[in-house]
Amino acid sequence: MSRGRKPAPKLAARDNRDIDAEPTICPRAPEVVAMNPYAEQAWHIVMDNQTRFRRQELPLIEQYCMAYAISRQALDNMSGEYGTIKTTCLTAAGNVVQNPDFRTWKDAVNQMRQLSGVLGLDTLTAERLKLTQAATTSLAADIPKKVMEAMRTMQGSNG
Repeated sequence: MSRGRKPAPKLAARDNRDIDAEPTICPRAPEVVAMNPYAEQAWHIVMDNQTRFRRQELPLIEQYCMAYAISRQALDNMSGEYGTIKTTCLTAAGNVVQNPDFRTWKDAVNQMRQLSGVLGLDTLTAERLKLTQAATTSLAADIPKKVMEAMRTMQGSNG
């Protein structure tokens, strides 16, 4: 029995122009997002003037916008007079229980938090992405220098 991780399956060679890897600009919100004003508002906050998202990330952005809409609708349902938020409610029997909209709001906020990390919308993830990109760029700039030095060293030892 072998140990360790199995090697990844080899994929067929693809054309260098990977359409899914190209940045996309999507000025119009998808129909499902556009039907809800809160979701459409979130779409424009996230997508306006953005070119860093790829086509395959659009469903995640759509989910983020819908989670935002759900959280806002739940807050609207819980809102009481004078801006108070009712986190509890009375049952028919007169018992005080947690407002079901509070759980809905909490679940939507957790989904937004998770998706914002995946999409790089939160500041911590955005900083990590910038640092990773900067490291990759500096490595890419160093490789030609190292190759040239190795070639000079090889030519110097051969001749």
